[in-house]
Amino acid sequence: MGTRSQTSLDSISKSSTEEGLGDISAASEDAVTLTSLDENTSHVECPICYEIPSPEDVTIVCGCKHKFCFGCIDNWAQIKNSCPLCNYIFTAVIRGSSPHGGSKTYIGIKRKRVYMSNVEERLAAVRARIESNDHRQAELQRQIASITQQRDQLRLEADHIRLRIELQRLRMETMQMQTTHFMLQRAEIENLIARIRSEVSQIDDYIQSRRRNDLEDQE
Repeated sequence: MGTRSQTSLDSISKSSTEEGLGDISAASEDAVTLTSLDENTSHVECPICYEIPSPEDVTIVCGCKHKFCFGCIDNWAQIKNSCPLCNYIFTAVIRGSSPHGGSKTYIGIKRKRVYMSNVEERLAAVRARIESNDHRQAELQRQIASITQQRDQLRLEADHIRLRIELQRLRMETMQMQTTHFMLQRAEIENLIARIRSEVSQIDDYIQSRRRNDLEDQE
């Protein structure tokens, strides 16, 4: 087998796909001729690899009874579960020198189940990853919401601190203005007191001067 077998397998696959179910009868007649010619001999050429399989390796498709070597039909069954010659759908083959003396073997379907099992496992893994990603996304959204809330809270606290600082500054300015106003008033009051004292002193001097003059006149 080898390259020749793979080339034959590809060509048969292509021809069987193109011909479809409409050519089953013609293909079946050729196959019946092929199998009937070698019904009592093991020298049957595999129509896929064109080699003569050993008597233990001769494989007959259950249903249409077309003969192949086991390796070729086994590889074919991994692609599709239909006879390469007549497109007959099969699930098992008889491996051995004759239909009565061989052993029944299920191919294709078993592999398909294994493949489906692997697909289901992969789908389950993908679903698990999607669910995990959903949980991570939800957790990230909660963290983002928490961070946003904390940021807004910090902004409010910062604004509150700025307002308190501004209020304290205004109070200080008010106190400074009040102090300045008080100092001005105090200076004005002191000037007024000094002026009054000066006027009182002048009045006292005038009174004393008048008294002295009166005493002098009486003498």
